[in-house]
Formats: sequence, C-alpha cells, structure tokens
Amino acid sequence: MASSGKTNNEDAFQQQGFLGKGWATLSNALQALTLSATRAQYYIAALGSPTPGFTTLHVAASQGDLRVVEQLLENGATINVDTKAANGQASIHLAAAYGHTEVVKVLLDKGADIHAADITGCTALYWAASEGHAEVVEVLLDKGADIHAADITTYTALHRAASGGHAEIVKVLLDKGADIHIADFAKRTALHWAASEGQVEVVKVLLDKGADIHATDIIKHTALHLAAKGGQEEAVKMLLEYGANREEKTSRGHTALDLARTESVVRLLSPAGTGLS
Repeated sequence: MASSGKTNNEDAFQQQGFLGKGWATLSNALQALTLSATRAQYYIAALGSPTPGFTTLHVAASQGDLRVVEQLLENGATINVDTKAANGQASIHLAAAYGHTEVVKVLLDKGADIHAADITGCTALYWAASEGHAEVVEVLLDKGADIHAADITTYTALHRAASGGHAEIVKVLLDKGADIHIADFAKRTALHWAASEGQVEVVKVLLDKGADIHATDIIKHTALHLAAKGGQEEAVKMLLEYGANREEKTSRGHTALDLARTESVVRLLSPAGTGLS
C-alpha cells in the first residue's frame, strides 16, 4: 500500500484530535529532532491537560525543552497575546515559573512580551520570584521587567519572594530598586509577610535593608503581631532584637502577647519573670 507520507507521530496526533492545535509546526519539530515515540506521546498527553488553550509551545516551555522551543519558533509559532491559554498564561509565564532560564532568554529574544500578565495579573517576574528562581528573576529584570507589577490582589514579586522565604531573590529585587515599603491592599509590606510566615532569613535581610519594623497594616498589625499570631518563635525573637515594640496595639487593642498562640512565643513577649514556665 502506498505511503500517506505521514509519520506515526502524526497519526497519533490525529487520533487524539490535535490536528487543530498546531500540528504543522509540531510535526516539523518532531521530525527535525527525531524525538522518540514516548516523547511525542508525552506532548500529546500534555496537550490534553485540563487547561484549555495550551499549545505545543506552552508545553515545551514548561518542560524546559529548549530544542523544541527553538524549533517551534523557527517554524513560525507565535508567542504573545494570541498564544495565551484560557488562564491567560503565555509560554514565558511557564518557563519563568519552572525556572527554565535559557528558554526564557530565547522567548524574550523572539519577542515575547515581558510585561504580559495572566488572568490573575501575574507576570513572568512574579512567577519566577514566587517559585524561587533567582537566575530567571535577574534575567527578567535585566531585560526591563516591571519590578513593581502587582497581581489582582496587589501582591508584587517582592511580597511573594518574602512570604516564600526566597532571601536571595529578595536581595536581588531590593538591589534592583524594589520599594521595600510597598504595601498590598491590606497595607502589608514584605516584612509583614516574611514575619507571618516565619521566614527568618528574609526578615533579617529586610530589616538590614531598612524595612520599617513599626509599619502597620489596615488593622494596625505590625510584623511582630503577625509573627506572634502565627507562632513564629524565631521571627518574634529577631524582631524583638531589632527593636520591635511589644506594647504596640492593633486597632482592636491587642498587643503581640495577646495574639500569641504558643507558649514559647508567650515567654518571649511576657515581661521578665512573668512568662509561662
């Protein structure tokens, strides 16, 4: 029987119903790179994921598959607004979130929008900072990413890096000009977030860089209040060492001691000689 000219991989994609999802470019990429049948099947499975609108480029970027990304781009794949998935994510968001530095560089060189945001307002920089990928953060900042871009809840890359305990990224962001005092919708700063999550190394970085230890949120919580409320003993200890006011009260009249939930924190905050034994 005469050959149809199609590869086994193409038959597989047709059987899975992916002919309309960019087969032409993926076919060329698969043939040029002679990817294994197993690898081809992986891409088929990934394209069948619950996220509508994911393309082969999205999948390759998320996996850090640099050769496939380059081949797809050479075959004409588009990478900006028209290739956003239903959740608003473009390939650069995925490459950044998974820490694939070289893929991020290639996408930017090919014109990816460094300021593009997904449906929650998160940019590539936001994702890289949130997930702890310092090298990607530096690349994006050097390429002009907006260091103060916020998501729909007003969290910035600095807030996310601080709450996640990514001290190296916090340092990079501050060294590149991030506003250490920037606050979210609840008026919480990076210090508030680091303290509430018990990220002691980040707390120290922020305090050494000049964060306001007495800054309050919309109900007058200081970082000390939040650390005490969260039972973050080491954070409480560090804040006290840096001069936090244990007598300061929230808008409801609570001191950090009033909010303390663990005996160890109560001991730290109690007047000398009156803490729990």
